[in-house]
Amino acid sequence: MRSSSLHPDPGPTTIAAITLLGHYHKLMKRDAFSPINFRRYKLLYSLFNGSARGSEMVNALLNEENFPIDPTLDADDVTPATLRMRLIIAVEKGGYDDASFLVGRLDEVDHDPGERAFLRALVAYASGKFERTIKLVEGIPLDAIDRPKSAWMAAKAAALLADRTSLDRLLDEIADRISPFGWLHLIELLGRSLDGQDYPEFRDRVPQRLVGRPGDPAYEEWATLHVQTMRPYLARLWEIIAAAEASGDAPSAEAIVSDAALQQADPALFVEHVLGRKTGAKELAELLDPMIAKGSVSAFRACIEMLSDAGEFEIVVRYANRFPHNQALPWHRELDIVGALYSAAVLSDDRLSRRLKRLMLPDRLEPLVGAVRRVQIARRLAPMGRTSFLSAAAELDHVKATDDQWRDCGLISLGLFRALELELNVRLAKPLAARIDVSALRVRLPNRSALASSLNDLRQASRPGRGLMVGNMRDLLKELYPNPDDDAATRAVRQEIRCELDTLLGAVIDKDGALNDVGNMISAAVVGRFRNPPAHGQFLRMGDALEALRHVEGALELITSIFTKAE
Repeated sequence: MRSSSLHPDPGPTTIAAITLLGHYHKLMKRDAFSPINFRRYKLLYSLFNGSARGSEMVNALLNEENFPIDPTLDADDVTPATLRMRLIIAVEKGGYDDASFLVGRLDEVDHDPGERAFLRALVAYASGKFERTIKLVEGIPLDAIDRPKSAWMAAKAAALLADRTSLDRLLDEIADRISPFGWLHLIELLGRSLDGQDYPEFRDRVPQRLVGRPGDPAYEEWATLHVQTMRPYLARLWEIIAAAEASGDAPSAEAIVSDAALQQADPALFVEHVLGRKTGAKELAELLDPMIAKGSVSAFRACIEMLSDAGEFEIVVRYANRFPHNQALPWHRELDIVGALYSAAVLSDDRLSRRLKRLMLPDRLEPLVGAVRRVQIARRLAPMGRTSFLSAAAELDHVKATDDQWRDCGLISLGLFRALELELNVRLAKPLAARIDVSALRVRLPNRSALASSLNDLRQASRPGRGLMVGNMRDLLKELYPNPDDDAATRAVRQEIRCELDTLLGAVIDKDGALNDVGNMISAAVVGRFRNPPAHGQFLRMGDALEALRHVEGALELITSIFTKAE
């Protein structure tokens, strides 16, 4: 099992094989074993049992007592093989404190020359201690079996630090053994730290043609970093597009070029250019397919999260169906993955949601249902209303998550009602103003009538960049019902306006009831509780803001179901 490869693979493939071997061993102990599973067990057993070191690892693995919840408590009493297994698993799980403790318990005499220093460097690199990584690798003999992969790890650390002296020295040693994707990986790591500075010595070392091939030993770590780098880039592009839709203005070239989030992706975009790839969420997800197929739950998570960020919910569902959960890929044990898949399935109206729902307890399902409902509402809103609603709701989520009970949430509540106001204007006020001749109707009414005042407001709202406030909207709705005190002219004007409004209501059967419901959503009592206090400088508590969110969500659902077409 020991290898002097420049790009070792102690990650998803080995961990998946270890997990399967342990699983089949447990089945055998319970006599729940089929002939095909027995053959798989023998294959995996022989894979690890081909050497003395492999035999030690197998024996350590198949003893369940070797892997307690806290791997550090009995670390002085277990075999070196068990310590190494615990160490690697701790690194894979991100348990760097445990890994640092365990590496301190390794004895030099139980390891090959330089192996203990390599394991210490591995823990240092995984926990982000890059200077320590380089220092530890300097002490590993050049002829040690672990030297090549140690030097590669130190080269990555030097690239992240932009430590040119160390990187040049390490590349002198291993440059001829770096694979194409290894070079691409270094380019992206170095690009992060150079911040636009030129580095001709490195540029001169990079081969002129970098052609990635199947089985490239550096592919997995390159693809993992590449997707991590591109994910915020795609998210920022989505934000830019949403802002442009909401404002009606395209962003300037200067604003795009100076955007820090986009700049951070420059090295990854350069690599995309080198590979001649199309930059999109679907194409980036496909980079992770080989790792997912080999059992990497972390790669599956990264894939699902990136596609969800990009709104590619149907592709998320396809991945769930293409890579179903099993012992080799047990994503069903990860609540965040199940939750993301459930949300995507609901938003895609896919029956997979019913199966995933059974994997979650009610306390986990309830917030997911609320989050999905919010996205469903937002998808039906006009760009500016959607932006305002999601921004305010996200800010309130942060306040709730941090339990910031003493924060003034007035601006959040105002943002929520702004979304409601915007949507009523887009779906009701502006379309209605476009369907009637406000000026012609106005001259037929007495000057001081309430209906005349509402028509004056409606005329103002029809102009670009203007709209009715909720109080004016509420007054307008009141004037759309028959009034027994009307004179003939007023009655005729009211009927003409109401006829056009009924056209906007479309297939709604109980049109009076629908308008009454809308009016209740912006009643004086509601506005006086959630909107007016912060608008006039009063303090609004988190609990009131949460109630405002629930109210606005219900109001937006009602409005988008009644006025189905935003004109």
